Amino acid sequence: MRPVLALSLALAVSVLACGGTGSVVIPDGDAAPDEGVPFEGGSHEGGHHDSGGHDGGGHDAGHPDGGGHDAGGHDAHGGSDAPNRDTGAPDTGVDASDGSTGNPNGGSCGIDTDCNSDHCVESVCCATACTDEGMPSCGTNGACLADGSGCASYPDGSSCADATCDSNGELTPAGSCTGGTCVIGSDQSCAPYVCADNGCPSSCTANSGCASGYYCSAAPNRTCVPKKTTGQACGGNDQCTSNNCADGYCCTTACAGTCSSCALSGTVGTCGNEPPGQNNPHHPCASGDVCNGLGGGSGACVECTSDTQCSDPTPACDRASDTCVQCSATNTSECTGGTPACDATSGSCVQCTTTDSTACSGLTPVCDGFTDTCVQCALGNTTACTGGTPVCDYFSGTCVQCTPGNAGACTAPTPACDASTDTCVQCATGNTGACTAPTPFCDTSGDGENDTCVQCNDSGNCGSATLTCVNHVCM
Repeated sequence: MRPVLALSLALAVSVLACGGTGSVVIPDGDAAPDEGVPFEGGSHEGGHHDSGGHDGGGHDAGHPDGGGHDAGGHDAHGGSDAPNRDTGAPDTGVDASDGSTGNPNGGSCGIDTDCNSDHCVESVCCATACTDEGMPSCGTNGACLADGSGCASYPDGSSCADATCDSNGELTPAGSCTGGTCVIGSDQSCAPYVCADNGCPSSCTANSGCASGYYCSAAPNRTCVPKKTTGQACGGNDQCTSNNCADGYCCTTACAGTCSSCALSGTVGTCGNEPPGQNNPHHPCASGDVCNGLGGGSGACVECTSDTQCSDPTPACDRASDTCVQCSATNTSECTGGTPACDATSGSCVQCTTTDSTACSGLTPVCDGFTDTCVQCALGNTTACTGGTPVCDYFSGTCVQCTPGNAGACTAPTPACDASTDTCVQCATGNTGACTAPTPFCDTSGDGENDTCVQCNDSGNCGSATLTCVNHVCM
């Protein structure tokens, strides 16, 4: 039955009950346009009923005082089962728009006018209007409390802030609502990693993804692992706490010197000198040289430190110069034949030395320490100089009559020594003691009469302007 027809029938029944007569037009498609339903109306003793009192939402029951009575909450929209035409929500049966009493806070509602407070919030009558302040605020969420006393807030534990990474590589955790406040916990370390993509990772692709004191291991693991301490094996500077990986071990220093090593037995991890004759394979000496054991870089590379690094014709190692030589004080294998002795200073085989003159005999029984040759005499050994040659010429190593500093066998008539020949002569430069009149001068002109006393050397020696010196004779 249509709502309008039902209302009309209800009115007709009410009128008949009161003894009245009349007609009601039923606007239904089943009735003829002009047909009506007759009814009788009348009055009761002691008063009459209002047979036609309608309010905005129901019908009067005919109170004696003429006032309207709401018959079961029927309004002009068709009763409690009809939907609200404005919102589509079920009608609550209460209409407070005309000032009559609506639902209390906490009651159900479809529109604001269904509530005493005039605030219908999500089908609940609420003491006030409610807005959604947003989850980050932890404030009201747009809903009303179940009892209608006020607006509901985001419950404790609601997420109010996303997790983020700070500038120190630590994780700032997500925030949650607590008592209406967004609470964010303290930063959290992601060690051994650094925070990435707003979280703590569990693997790495480079050292930059690791916290201080860690490095990213090689594939396939690719995890951040603790850096190694001094003396531990390493594959790169980034793996060591000292940032120095030398010769395969974490080292106290870079230890990059040519003859330095951080892998020496007993001192692994501490930079030291390669032993004599050794080479560091990571930074060896050039051209087959070896370390001299003193360390300190490329200057420590030498030709040899022992005979084993030398071969013929220089089979000996001279430790004074760390070079391979013909012989040494401990290796004279190359010294044979006419050069049986070794001059340790020059590293060469010679005829003799002051300490080895076994090759010197006969006319040359003495070793000249300046030339390393066998001579007749030498400084400190003139035993071979006797008779007419009592003096030793140290420059030639021979016994002579005299030397400029040693007249030796020179006596009258040849008391002077000719320095150019080491022989005794009548006179010499600086020594004319044997020259007296009539030959007071010494001829040193080199004309074949050297070292002899003459009458004159030039015209001034003749004592007269009329005389001239010709061939050392005044004429």
